Amino acid sequence: MPVTFTTGLDYENMSERRKGFENFVMVNGAPQYGEEGNLRRNERNLMWNIDPYLQTQWQLTDKLSLDAGGALQLGVVRLQRLLHYARQRR
Repeated sequence: MPVTFTTGLDYENMSERRKGFENFVMVNGAPQYGEEGNLRRNERNLMWNIDPYLQTQWQLTDKLSLDAGGALQLGVVRLQRLLHYARQRR
C-alpha cells in the first residue's frame, strides 16, 4: 500500500488604496450636490497570511485511494490599515 505525503505553505497577500470624497462642493455658500468635493478619507489596507499544510494519500487498490489532510492551526494573519486624513475633523 503506497503512501504519499505532500507538505507546503499557502501564502496570500492583498494591498488596496481607498479614497472617499465629499459628495458636494460649495458654490456661493450653498452646497451643490452630486459633485466630487474635498477628500475625506485616504487609506491603504494591507493583509497577508501564511498557512502550512499537510496532505496524505494512500493508494489502497489500483482504483481506490484515500486522501486526507488539511491546514495546520499555525496560520498567521496580519492586517494593517494606514489612514491619511486630508484635514482635521471637528
